[in-house]
Formats: sequence, C-alpha cells, structure tokens
Amino acid sequence: MPTISRDQSAELPANDPANRPAFLRIARVRSALDWMITKAEWEGEIALAASQLGFKGQRRGISLRKALLSLPLQQKFEVILQAMGEGELTKPTHAESKRLARHWAVTSYVARTDFAAPSASHWQSLRSLTRLRIAAKYQGYKEDQSVLYGRFEPLVATCLPRGRWKSSGAEDAMQEGRLALLRAIDHADPNRCFASYARHWIKRAMTNFAMRQRLPVKAPINLISQALRGDPEDSTRRIDAHSELREALRAGVLQLDFPQNEAEAMVEAGPCPAALAEANDERELVCSALAQLTEKQRQVIQLRYGVERQGADHSLAHVSRETGITRQQVHRREQRALQTLAQILRAARAESQPTSSVRSLAD
Repeated sequence: MPTISRDQSAELPANDPANRPAFLRIARVRSALDWMITKAEWEGEIALAASQLGFKGQRRGISLRKALLSLPLQQKFEVILQAMGEGELTKPTHAESKRLARHWAVTSYVARTDFAAPSASHWQSLRSLTRLRIAAKYQGYKEDQSVLYGRFEPLVATCLPRGRWKSSGAEDAMQEGRLALLRAIDHADPNRCFASYARHWIKRAMTNFAMRQRLPVKAPINLISQALRGDPEDSTRRIDAHSELREALRAGVLQLDFPQNEAEAMVEAGPCPAALAEANDERELVCSALAQLTEKQRQVIQLRYGVERQGADHSLAHVSRETGITRQQVHRREQRALQTLAQILRAARAESQPTSSVRSLAD
C-alpha cells in the first residue's frame, strides 16, 4: 500500500468523487438509525435491547438518549435489529410508518389511505421488511467502511507522535489510531474535508494511549495534557509549583506503582484472617440490604443473579416468564432494585467507616 506524506494527506477531501458516495450512504444510514433511537415511544425497548447486548446505557452525567446516540454505528445496528426483532415496539403513526419505510427503502409498503396508523398485521409486516432492509444496509455499510478505511489508512502513520516507544508500543499506538479512523468514518460529514477530521480523531486516540502507557497512575487525560502544555488558563501558580513533576511527566520516568521499601515487596500473598472477616461482613451486609427490598424487587434480583438460592443467573426473558410481566418491566424493576441496594450499601459502609479514615480520604 503506498504511503502518504503529511503534505499529501491534506489533499484527500471527503467530497472527492471516489469517496463522496460512500460517505453519503453512511451518513444516511446514521441519520435513519438516530431517528429510530430518539423516537420517544421506542426508547424503553431500545434501551432494553442495548442492555441485553451489554452496551453502555444511561449513567451518571449522561442521559439515556445521549448514551444511545454515542454508541458506535455498528452497535446501533445491533440494537435496532434486536429491538425490531424481539422488542415490543408500539405502532407508529401514519406519517412515521411512511418515514420508516422511506428511510430503509421498503418500497412494497403501502400506507393507509385514511391517514390512520397501520393495523397490527400491517405493522408486523413492515417490521419484518424493515429488519431485512436494515440487515442488507448493514452489509453495505461494512463494505463502504472497508473501502474508505483502505483509502485513508495511510493517514495513521503520519499522526504517530515522535518519541521513544517501548517494545511494540508504536504498533499498539498505530492500532489505536486505526480504531479511531473507523470511528471517524462513522461520524464523517460528506461536505467536510475528511483528512483533517480523521487526523484529529487519530491524534487524540494516540495521545491518550501514550498517556496511559507512560503513567502507571491513572489520571484524567485532559488535566495531564494541560499540565504538559502549560495552559495559561489553568492555575499558573500550581503549574510552576510542580515544574519538577511536569518534567517527570515529559520524560516518562515517573514511577509510582513500585513498593516504597523491600519489606513491602516481600509480603507474601495469601488468605488473611482480616480479609476473611471483612468478606463475611460484606456478605451479611448484602443479605441485610436484600431484605429491605420489596418482595417483587427481591424476586427479580434473585432470579436474575441467583442470589440466596445458589443457582445460576437467568435472562430477562426467563424472568419475564417466571414473574408473568414483560421484559421491559423486569428491566425497570431490576434497575430500581439495584439503585436501592447501592444506596443502602453506601450508607452502611459510610456508617461503619472510622471518622479518621473518612477525614484522611477527604483530604
């Protein structure tokens, strides 16, 4: 594969006749998936599908909608296919059903002439046809992604930060850059220069990887970057006071993960009576917290995770059959129970922790 210099890579616009059709197809597919994800009536089932597939959903500081929209394009395909195949999606309106068929080119669907919502049978037929079209579009998306990746992959080598790398470190950084290139392709705007856009994604991924490799102690990447750059917007006094630390970061010689003396390094690992006692206390604390749940919540937790019964955990579908409620209701009941358990355990641990330890941690 021919290499591309830094000067030549700037001459790779996304609106090049050879690239623009692929970018347009990906953008249209992304728009259709985002429309389905943000449909309020389907949000619960789509969130349930994402949870079943193990994808990240709503979390602290990020709403459910933003979390779903931030998923990679491939995961969006999987979530929508799961929801369309097994989810209990409500019937769309007349206009929404026409839009759904238009998004995925379901030409065989004929909307009702009285402008009413589709009947149950028509909606089931539209779901099946749409799911087939989405699966076909997924194959086309992977082909377009592969073609664009092949054309722009030489950009990754031009973005590799200069410096000393440990064994295979450079190749690992390149791999991070290739993954970033794939994410950039999924988010590309057909009307913008893709080379500059992709270079931003690649450089950021490589920089973050270099930070993780050089710093054994985990720290926010943006704060470390600001310290290395010496941004004037930050507290100048704090940066000047830690100039030696900044130099150590730049040199990559900071090592904080080694024991302070040989005695600590010679401690033998093994079962500790204090650790065993702590584990028993934790077990009793969890059982006490479970007892504070409602009977319905406790039943769902027991079936889902096999607690207090020494059994295996079960899927949402199995719990739904056992309890006689829908999978979405099981998911909601499980989430409420887990939140309650987290609050109870947090409060109990805070009460049992010595005041001095709390003060030292706060400091």
